[in-house]
Amino acid sequence: MMDVDVELARLDALSSSDLRQHWRTLVGTSVPKISPKMLRLALAWEIQARAAGGLPRGVAQALDQLGRGQTRTQSATAGMRLVREWAGRVHVVTVEEDAFLAQPRSAPPLHPPSGTMFTVCPTA
Repeated sequence: MMDVDVELARLDALSSSDLRQHWRTLVGTSVPKISPKMLRLALAWEIQARAAGGLPRGVAQALDQLGRGQTRTQSATAGMRLVREWAGRVHVVTVEEDAFLAQPRSAPPLHPPSGTMFTVCPTA
């Protein structure tokens, strides 16, 4: 087990080429094209994360997906309800086949009033 404080202090004394070599040894990937100062910070983060047990598997996978641009974003489909709280109010949007129904109404309806509390916004 490494002494984190000693490892962190050692980073300050490393040259740019030594920092790059340390990155390859510790992380096992190609060195990012960043300044030596940023590389020291990244290495310090890696050292501390490893000492603390690293990231949970799900977090590591999510970050990896984000880095590759492969997020699992779900498209809005009919029947889906999107709920958010903003400015102390709960806003609900229901996805229909050809429209989004928003409650509470925050803009004038696009169709004649129907007695509902919904704003109808056509989908693309």
